[in-house]
Amino acid sequence: MRRWEAVVQGHKVALERAVAGAPTDEVLKSLVSAARGLTEDGLGAAIFIAEPEKAYLRFAAAAGLPESYTRAVDNFAIGPNQPSCGKAAYTGEAVIVHDVAKDEHWKPYLKLAHDHGIRACWSFPLHSARGELLGTFALYHRSPRDPDSNDFAEAKYFATIAALVLQQHKAAEERAESQRHAVQQFKNAEKSKDDFLSVVVHEMRNPLAVLASGMQLARLAIHNPETVERSLSMMERQTQHLTRIVEDLLDVQGIAQGKIQLRKAPMQLQAALNLAFNATSHQISLKNQSLVLEIPAEPIVLEADATRITQIVNNLIANASKYSAPDTAIHVKVARTSKGVNVTVKDHGTGIDSDQLKRIFDLYHQVNPTGDTQQGGLGIGLNLANQFALLHGGTLHAHSAGLGMGSEFILHLPLART
Repeated sequence: MRRWEAVVQGHKVALERAVAGAPTDEVLKSLVSAARGLTEDGLGAAIFIAEPEKAYLRFAAAAGLPESYTRAVDNFAIGPNQPSCGKAAYTGEAVIVHDVAKDEHWKPYLKLAHDHGIRACWSFPLHSARGELLGTFALYHRSPRDPDSNDFAEAKYFATIAALVLQQHKAAEERAESQRHAVQQFKNAEKSKDDFLSVVVHEMRNPLAVLASGMQLARLAIHNPETVERSLSMMERQTQHLTRIVEDLLDVQGIAQGKIQLRKAPMQLQAALNLAFNATSHQISLKNQSLVLEIPAEPIVLEADATRITQIVNNLIANASKYSAPDTAIHVKVARTSKGVNVTVKDHGTGIDSDQLKRIFDLYHQVNPTGDTQQGGLGIGLNLANQFALLHGGTLHAHSAGLGMGSEFILHLPLART
């Protein structure tokens, strides 16, 4: 059987294995075994897979080359000054080395080439249909040699087949990874849902229990107006708390469904701030905390939804109070900028580590500095604050030097057009 007939037969076997779904390494071994016939002296052929993020070539399959050689060239660097495959992968063009002994880039590897009988090397880059580098295909010869037009065409043909096999392999890996990611996302979503429902039950059970106790106390003390008044005040606060929980949940749903409509109108920022201060005053007083305000006297006018601006600042102050110790101060500073106004809420509380900081505005995410107890809440206040800031064309950023170093939230809002 003539050399080319043997090559064709070997190529046919490789393709049949690929179509049959054989493992990629098995298909590549069949391919290089067939490609070895392209060398008149029958020295060898090899395929390398590119690892673009690490800029190197990983050995995949070889025929006619001992393990001592393939082990030495595994994890081969990609670059303009690398020999053969490393350069072909970098330039995206075939690299034909007539004589490795006379090629400057082969100098560091001449002993390796001599020990394994390599004098010529033809390397071809392998690309996907989108032009993405997949690897390289190489033919090795025992004597100096350049390819003629037929040699070059045959080698390019095998390189094309190798690229198709690697592209199929890469696509299968990406599908598998996508499936694993989807499964993990589903598991995470299920866990988040379960955790969230548990928190909702906990958050609503407590005020409901207080309401039930308050009603019983009011009935028992019906002839004691002072006790009844205290019970009613307590029940009113818990009712407000339950109302805020329900309203926050409705806001989350509305944003997710794109149903939130801002009612923008000219408004003074200071008025919204005052409403937020009043809304959080009870929470702050319970911990004997104080608000330190730095607010310009001159009116700052926004084209905004006053209710939502109040809600943003309310959530930021409530969050600062929640994660700050008793008898500490929460600083609120308002400053004009060249593009709008910044409202900064700064505390000296538990702080946020770098990993938590990346997720601070995620829905249902709660900062848990101690690792063993939760501070309460549904984990949606900061998410809503961020969403409403974005809907106003503004931004909300969080900063912290780390655990125990306090936190700072900067709300930026555009001024009303004059």
